[in-house]
Amino acid sequence: MGGTTLNLNEYASWAEDRTGQLTFDQVRADKGPLTFENVPGGAWNPDFGLSTSAFWVKLRIVNSGNATAKRMLVMAKPLLETVEVFYEAQDGSLRGTKTGHALDYESRSYPHRLLVIPLDLGAHEGQTVWVRVLSRMGVDVSAQIWDSAAFQLAQRHDAMRYGWLGGLCAALVLVFGFLWGATGQKAFGIFLGLVLAGGWCVAENSGLLPALLSWSGHAAATGSHAVADASLLFFTAALLSNAMSKDMKSGALGYLLGASAVFSLVLPGLLFWPTLAAAALHYGLPMAYALLLLFSFAQALRGDRPFIWYGIALLIPAISMYLQHLSDMVSGDELSLANYTLDRALVQGLLVLAGAVAFQEMRQRQAHLRELRTLLQEQNLALEKGRQSEFDLEAQVSLRTQELALAARRLESLSSIDGMTGIANRRRFDETLPVEWGRAARDKRPLSVALIDVDWFKAYNDAYGHPAGDECLRQLARVFEAGVMRSGDLIARYGGEEFVLIAPDTDLNGINTIASYLCQEVFALGLDNTASPFGRISVSIGVATAYPHRGSKPALLIQEADAALYRAKHRGRHRVAGPEGETEKA
Repeated sequence: MGGTTLNLNEYASWAEDRTGQLTFDQVRADKGPLTFENVPGGAWNPDFGLSTSAFWVKLRIVNSGNATAKRMLVMAKPLLETVEVFYEAQDGSLRGTKTGHALDYESRSYPHRLLVIPLDLGAHEGQTVWVRVLSRMGVDVSAQIWDSAAFQLAQRHDAMRYGWLGGLCAALVLVFGFLWGATGQKAFGIFLGLVLAGGWCVAENSGLLPALLSWSGHAAATGSHAVADASLLFFTAALLSNAMSKDMKSGALGYLLGASAVFSLVLPGLLFWPTLAAAALHYGLPMAYALLLLFSFAQALRGDRPFIWYGIALLIPAISMYLQHLSDMVSGDELSLANYTLDRALVQGLLVLAGAVAFQEMRQRQAHLRELRTLLQEQNLALEKGRQSEFDLEAQVSLRTQELALAARRLESLSSIDGMTGIANRRRFDETLPVEWGRAARDKRPLSVALIDVDWFKAYNDAYGHPAGDECLRQLARVFEAGVMRSGDLIARYGGEEFVLIAPDTDLNGINTIASYLCQEVFALGLDNTASPFGRISVSIGVATAYPHRGSKPALLIQEADAALYRAKHRGRHRVAGPEGETEKA
């Protein structure tokens, strides 16, 4: 051979050791147990798929030049677990080397993301090279012989290609991290997780991650592979789920996405069964992505525009793999270092998706800002004209301004009111508690809170229906609002069937008295509840009191009230419980 790069399919023969136990001396014996198959023209498929067998490849390499040549035997698949190479050295001695994805990275005779074995050939010298491959995660013995100088050049191009992809991932991480932190939108957090999982997949499935982290062992390598692919599938399912409406999530398509997410969570646990884990990675992931692709286009046909982007992004891998196949058919004998795998195609498609959707989100925000800017300019123009008009027009402008201010106050009030019960909401509570805490610290006065939970409310909803449950919460809110006598007290809906009371300048005895009164008033309503042993609606209340001081935080007060509420429910419900050791009031 000269200085070109050769595909070894045309020159190699292969054999399968179904036991996986045969040694090199047994295989190379004249009457060995294996029969090597020679296919004319190299028309054999080196991808043997999932197998527990060991595969042997034998080839003859000849240096036709007049000088010593250094060649590089390059295995195209970086995730082969163990690869052993045997050959004769120039001095006639037999040499062997063992490497693989499941072994220590330091065991590699040439530091590279792919499995590379250097071979030295004397002038006009030939060598017989034996390659043994054993890999439960899939066996593909595609390989090349490279000239050393050509490989060095290809290695630089390969580093540039992955450096560009890594830079793209880093840029997207910064963009989505900033957008997530600035807006708090869950979608940007999912995009961030998707990009991180995608970068992990590229690094793991291309062989870069073992080179960077230099770990060793089959468990670490296989675990990283499974977790990377599972993370990518999980965030893809989460992205599609985030774009679905509530009605869609309750249907068959929602269950499909849920099944994909559950599969992604279960996948790492299959590592205790290597054969099952290999089958899941080999067959399960492509099937899951195929289902997600069909789901995306089904939703796109229903008119959901975001799913058009999702479908295109998930379709990119299939198109890329097909174009790769056409390229291989045309150039047949050329196998580059940038072998295009399904995992890498999926990652690139999803990165395109993330960038496209983020760009669309930013364009929508820019359009919204332009609308606001236009409205602001129109308001400024109207005010300027109002200043230049006569007295009656100024009066109308003043009246309009007052109306707008009143509307703004009403809007602010509505933003602090729970829409269903009509009392203060969680946001109002979260704003009020730090203010009252600071006031109590300055005045050196006590501050008390009471957490109220409706007993057996889930069972009430199941028995009477959610409309009845909503009406029940509204009646309880009216009772609580009527039972809070002082103007400085605040009763708010804490979430679900929970309410909370802030009582400034109230000690433990005072908050116990208020809580007991509310508990009795709710019971006196006589709202039927067949799921309760009392036969009617009741509440459990946990109370806590603190004497704030400068630098203290109100979170501990809420934790104490929550612990007291837990004790009230644990002791039979329909009662008031205070700090540990206090006498409860049933």
